[in-house]
Amino acid sequence: MRSFKDSDGDGIGDLKGLISKLDYLNDGDDSTTDDLGVTGLWLMPITESPSYHGYDVTDYEAIERDYGSVADLKELRTEAHKRGIAVIVDMVFNHTSRDHPWFQDAMIPGSAHDGWYEWSDTQPPYTKPGGGEVWWRAGSRFYYGYFDYAMPDLNFRNPEVTTAIDDISKFWLDDMGVDGFRMDAIKHFFEQDAAMEELPETHAWLAAYQTRLKTLKPDTLTVGEVYSATNLSAAYVPDDVSLTFDFGFAENVVGGLYAGGAGQAVDALRTSLAEYPPGQRAVILTNHD
Repeated sequence: MRSFKDSDGDGIGDLKGLISKLDYLNDGDDSTTDDLGVTGLWLMPITESPSYHGYDVTDYEAIERDYGSVADLKELRTEAHKRGIAVIVDMVFNHTSRDHPWFQDAMIPGSAHDGWYEWSDTQPPYTKPGGGEVWWRAGSRFYYGYFDYAMPDLNFRNPEVTTAIDDISKFWLDDMGVDGFRMDAIKHFFEQDAAMEELPETHAWLAAYQTRLKTLKPDTLTVGEVYSATNLSAAYVPDDVSLTFDFGFAENVVGGLYAGGAGQAVDALRTSLAEYPPGQRAVILTNHD
């Protein structure tokens, strides 16, 4: 959205700008032919964040001021639904911003949010696959942050974290009326020492979470980001999430096009269709990832 349509001349795309272009995306009239026929919008993170990309959240229930207000989002949802367009929002539960009030409190040993993140008194001796730090110093301790020092990972083994995520999800589904979530970095929800992805605990947590979402709103759509080979990303559906992006398919198709041959793309398609249940692969070629 940041680069789509600016409504107020500040150089930043915003919710009002998106609303103004809904008829271009889908005017809701099947007899017209001058719209794109879009039936779903995925909004990248629109919650309050100190960065341009928004994947380091400081408030899960506040709209990023660059984009507008809660009223703007509700108007977008209403106008989109009138046109047959569903709206899902990016939910970044794996980690927060280092500036999030939870983490600011957690830096005090023994505080109310201390157990919401992962801490070590000494720096563990391992890095992420392929290299790169994952443990970062804060005072006399180290905290775990897979993607960056500025994005500490939440501790999904703490039931208080799960309760907080459930409350945030209810806010977005009930109060904001969105249709579902694109869920960021879901393969990283649990880690055990040097094993930092694809743990059985992650699948179990996601399956239980999806059950709770369906109880709250039966038609909730969840799209998981699993940046892995096709067989691994397909393992998250249908029990854990509704869909996952098939990055393995995308990379092989694009790679085949660059190589000038169809074989690689055809093989990737066969693999994808064999691994995924029907209708549960989110097909992409490229995106912001």
